[in-house]
Amino acid sequence: MKVIEKKLIELGYQKIETPLLSDFNQTRIYLSEVEQKNAIKVTSPDGRVLNLRCDSTLAMVLSKTNKIEQNIYYFEPNYNYDFEKNQMNEVYQIGIENAKFGIAKLEQNNAELAYGLESLELAITLLKEKERSNLLVEVSNEALFMEVLDDLSLGEEEKEKLLYFIKRRNAKEIRICLEQSAVSINVIEVLVKLTSHPIQLDLVLSMIENITIFNKLTQWLEVISQRIGNDLLFEGLPDASKPYYSGLSYRIYDKENHLLSVSGGCYYFEAFEVAGCGFTIPMEVISC
Repeated sequence: MKVIEKKLIELGYQKIETPLLSDFNQTRIYLSEVEQKNAIKVTSPDGRVLNLRCDSTLAMVLSKTNKIEQNIYYFEPNYNYDFEKNQMNEVYQIGIENAKFGIAKLEQNNAELAYGLESLELAITLLKEKERSNLLVEVSNEALFMEVLDDLSLGEEEKEKLLYFIKRRNAKEIRICLEQSAVSINVIEVLVKLTSHPIQLDLVLSMIENITIFNKLTQWLEVISQRIGNDLLFEGLPDASKPYYSGLSYRIYDKENHLLSVSGGCYYFEAFEVAGCGFTIPMEVISC
């Protein structure tokens, strides 16, 4: 922790604390169903349902903790309840945020991507400060990938069914869903591969090259390739994606044990006029 904190201070980051309690009715909008269930809730004297901090980015945005024009970081616990193990978890993590209040979403995809790649590069730098160099990086853009699925002109029921199997990585059923629609064989083959498991970036680019439906995704991946290199993976719809991610999201794993070392991405909260990017590094889990 001290090594990372020293580096962040050198880079001009300011330490903050986010609120321990938030209004659950506001928080739940930005949580997955599992996260909503696992959030630890309390009732305030005036009858409101509050939740213990389960996501520091959300806590920061909902309270507008950071109205300063400066990059910030925090070292604090988040809380959740594991119903399978019947225990509460206190998860300590370092979070780094570059959030701007009172601004519109960065409409130009490359501008948002530049922000995101800057945060990804910082995450890699900080892990190397902790003497972690054998890293596996996965990148995703759920919004762009959903645009590809929208361009397939599937009916709502067909699309929901397809998404159901994509989230479960069921390649056989994904193929069946696509074959029942008017999707070309080339596109079917690519989508089955992209949604079954993460794939090396250079292989993805070779697969989707010159297929019109993937043009935006191709341009986006080419920018990443030029900035970061090809030694990373692309995943269509990641399991760990946050509902509020608006563009690039990424996960960094330790290659030796495949444990998650960093998760982050670009986000946009329209209701609060907040756009930015950030990531967290899990440090310690205390269960009780």
